[in-house]
Amino acid sequence: MNDNTYDDFCYVLSIMSSISESFSDAILIVGGDFNVDFTRCSFHTTELEMFCDCRNMMPVVKHSASDVDFTFNFGMKRFSIVNHFMLPKDVFDTSVEAVSVVHDVDNLSDHIPLFIQINEKYAEYLSFEHRSVSTKLAWYKASDKDITKYKHRLL
Repeated sequence: MNDNTYDDFCYVLSIMSSISESFSDAILIVGGDFNVDFTRCSFHTTELEMFCDCRNMMPVVKHSASDVDFTFNFGMKRFSIVNHFMLPKDVFDTSVEAVSVVHDVDNLSDHIPLFIQINEKYAEYLSFEHRSVSTKLAWYKASDKDITKYKHRLL
């Protein structure tokens, strides 16, 4: 094992920990390519499990509704689940309806997208503010022809 990758991995987890502590009233959902397969025993796996345990989070691939076969393939010979979403345990327990991957022949990546379906019970955790958007013309982008057409429309 390369000590640098382990140190880098722990450093990134510490940054995520710092962010979660800075926004303690927020619901933390973490997702990405962690290069960790929870079925394999490694230092990285142990660190990610400790990260989840300390924050009372669960990886969605461990959910009973998970139908994930793999999220990464190496030359279509070796397969693993290294892409993850980690959810707060209460959201994991009450709101996850489906966890799957999207196998698409047009996907040229060796990583497969992970898909989570969360039910409306999760909506109680969310709050939305209505945002008003005002559009403004970017006159500096307008050509002379655009300005002439605009003037004619005003007439």
